[in-house]
Amino acid sequence: MSSNENVRILAITLAVVFLNLGLFFILFYFAALVAGLVAGYLIQARGKAILSGFIGSIGAYLGLFIWQSESLIAYIMTTELVNEIPPDMVMSLVWVAMIMAAALVSILGAIGAFISNKFFVRPEVPMYQQSGVLE
Repeated sequence: MSSNENVRILAITLAVVFLNLGLFFILFYFAALVAGLVAGYLIQARGKAILSGFIGSIGAYLGLFIWQSESLIAYIMTTELVNEIPPDMVMSLVWVAMIMAAALVSILGAIGAFISNKFFVRPEVPMYQQSGVLE
């Protein structure tokens, strides 16, 4: 695998992160599936496409959950259900729950990449046509 291909896959993974963040407010948790479909279509190697969909989704959702973690922990600490539990245990449980939720949503990204890679095949374009140079 060449360096250019590594950079391309990294750029597509970063695009999957931003696509997840952008579509989250429209599609909610199905944004990971759509972003995975895009990653699977753009990356033709199945394993790399699934990994890109998963890593892009987990990066986006961990970012969203960390951004909201302070208000979530404050809300949980003010409820009467957790008064008997020590605060440090509540915080650790919230962090574990957020990581698990991000991992579960990221599985949708991996499934979307698998589906797209399996059923939607891009046509093979010669290299001179990709660069815009015509014969």
